[in-house]
Amino acid sequence: MRVGLYVMRDAAPGTYKSFVENIIRWQDYAELHLQNAKQSVMGITGSASR
Repeated sequence: MRVGLYVMRDAAPGTYKSFVENIIRWQDYAELHLQNAKQSVMGITGSASR
């Protein structure tokens, strides 16, 4: 999916580039928080030690 976002950004007219860049930043933010949530769940359930 990330590659597709970069393709969209590069192909977008100048007026839309910032919109696509915001989508990419939102994706980065969402992935970071999902990774943090996963680590928290693994710590709580003890899955990290398995």
